[in-house]
Amino acid sequence: MMMGGMSLMFFWMFFGTLLFIVLIVAVIWLLARASRPQRPPTTSSWQQTPPRQQQNPPSYEQGYSSSGTGSETYEEGGHVYPYSEQPSATYPQLPQQEQRAPS
Repeated sequence: MMMGGMSLMFFWMFFGTLLFIVLIVAVIWLLARASRPQRPPTTSSWQQTPPRQQQNPPSYEQGYSSSGTGSETYEEGGHVYPYSEQPSATYPQLPQQEQRAPS
């Protein structure tokens, strides 16, 4: 009798855990499905719009052409500055500190 009760208890523990996991997965799936944006209704065949023509990308033989205006300016701190020459890396000179002799 002792073994029969133990096996029944283990069966219900396993089955209950499995049922609980399935219930959690179902609730998460329903919440995810409800939170998705609704798709627009599909049109029937007699209301279909004509397909759009796809624009062909420019061929590589034409080369690269930037879409910008090509202005030689840059913006810094809310002000627009023209490029006058190639920027160089110049650093301000710090004043030399006197070295103290060890006392």
